[in-house]
Amino acid sequence: MLKAEALVHLHQPLEAVQSLNRVLKALEGVQPSGYCSRRQENEHGTEGQQKKRRKVDCGDNDLTEERRQSCEPNKLVKVKVQAYNQKASILEGLGQTHDALHQLHLSLEYLPDNPETVYKHTKLLFNSDQNKEATLNWLRFRGIQLHQHKGDLGSIKKALSSSIVKLVESEVTLEQVQEIDELSLTRWSVEEEDPFHPFARVL
Repeated sequence: MLKAEALVHLHQPLEAVQSLNRVLKALEGVQPSGYCSRRQENEHGTEGQQKKRRKVDCGDNDLTEERRQSCEPNKLVKVKVQAYNQKASILEGLGQTHDALHQLHLSLEYLPDNPETVYKHTKLLFNSDQNKEATLNWLRFRGIQLHQHKGDLGSIKKALSSSIVKLVESEVTLEQVQEIDELSLTRWSVEEEDPFHPFARVL
């Protein structure tokens, strides 16, 4: 990873991509973050496990913490996501937008709510004039249920301003989040292709 970064600084982007390809090849066996929880439910769907889940639903903090830790992405998943993101940035710099988006799609399969990946993906979609997908993806990440607002931008803006984003261990800043919030609110029209259609209305 550091080698790829150094190669970029040395203006050798193709060599950097090759270096990242080797990293990703070595991590082929690493599963997405949701894999462990799905397998746990399949393998441990016993009565005891069901009782345990009921206790969690009733507010058992210790069990909630235990479940959170068991589903926490491991270091290899994080390394793989970082490699995909780094490769995407290099490809974007080379003007290979489609390939860059593909790398970010792969990254999102491993950590769907990773702020850095979602930010990069959404911004690249906006830069590619894929406004509908970018807007809907970002609002989903921000926890905005579009149907609840019926296309009322004032209501959506209020919800965004009160929505909390967890940026722990992330390179994404609050200012960048606000930047995409604003893009999501402005990159729309009242035509049929409007991302909020059929709920859109002019304020």
